[in-house]
Amino acid sequence: MALVLLRTFSLLLRILCKRPSFVAYASRIAKDSYTQQTKFINRCLSASNVALPVCALDLLGAMAAVDSSCAEFLFETIDFTMKSFLGFPTNRRKVTVDQATRVESDQRTAFIDFYSALLSSGKYEVKQSCLRMNQFISPIVSGLFSDSPDGVLSFLSVIDSTILENEQHSKSMTVSFFTQGNINNLMKLLEYENP
Repeated sequence: MALVLLRTFSLLLRILCKRPSFVAYASRIAKDSYTQQTKFINRCLSASNVALPVCALDLLGAMAAVDSSCAEFLFETIDFTMKSFLGFPTNRRKVTVDQATRVESDQRTAFIDFYSALLSSGKYEVKQSCLRMNQFISPIVSGLFSDSPDGVLSFLSVIDSTILENEQHSKSMTVSFFTQGNINNLMKLLEYENP
């Protein structure tokens, strides 16, 4: 039941956001829902059933993608020190999220989508803070070599539009991302040969 609820709510937010006239409404729904259902969402994020955290992360990604105020609200209210959050960037165990459509995902992909939504939708301060969260950014970048080409391009496109092409970013934002470890891991991508 929790899977259906999480997937339905995520889909609802994505549908509302497609129409500019409904974005403010979607933003209010997302904030109010997260405030009222924080314990439920946190339980889903910490669940041993792999599908629940994937769906909860998908919902958080949909909430963060609504607008900058939602991204900022989530960034300020989510407890990123939760034990389960630290494992998401490295957990690749596939799970069928939707039996009817056979949609498969994993916690890493769902977390990267959520993290990308924070970077894409968040205001400057949220982006800066996200890039300083080395406990997440380093495992994401180091694991890109094993991700699908679409996943790699999607994440790098977000980094490109958030950091490199964004005229409002500061030099410190660029330095926050381009650590020596991240540069080395990005260089590994040049050796990648798609089978």
